Amino acid sequence: MGSSSSKADITKGRKDDVRVEDREKDVRIVEVWIARRELDGILNFVQKIRRYVILRLSNGQYVCSQKDTQGYVWTTVWNSMRSAALSTWTNDSVPSTHVRTSCYGDCNFSWREFHDCVPVGDEFNLFNDHSESFEGRIVRILTGKKVSWFPIEDGPTFYP
Repeated sequence: MGSSSSKADITKGRKDDVRVEDREKDVRIVEVWIARRELDGILNFVQKIRRYVILRLSNGQYVCSQKDTQGYVWTTVWNSMRSAALSTWTNDSVPSTHVRTSCYGDCNFSWREFHDCVPVGDEFNLFNDHSESFEGRIVRILTGKKVSWFPIEDGPTFYP
């Protein structure tokens, strides 16, 4: 991720967080999902939904990549899609009800290359750089597809 120590300090996941036995292999991103977490509570429409990206890796692990309201990109590696889907950040005082998923297709992209180009620490701007812009940008990079305001939700639904 370059020589900047601040980038290393703000990312929870590292490209070497894949299984020890897979670290020397060229682990690939093979499938791209959007997960949509719905929150409980009386909030406005924009605050009730949080979207983020789930990537399936060629070694069977899953990555949750999301942008928070401070502008930081968090990337974590998990051993199941359920764990990745339920790992999105949220305010503990506003519990989530469920996470719906949408598959945006297959791809063949190097995990190391992807992790090196994830925009860690980008400035956050509510009107043109919110979570929907971030996940839409990632889907376009990996699959060439566009994500609409309402994802297709053709995948599994997970409950906490």
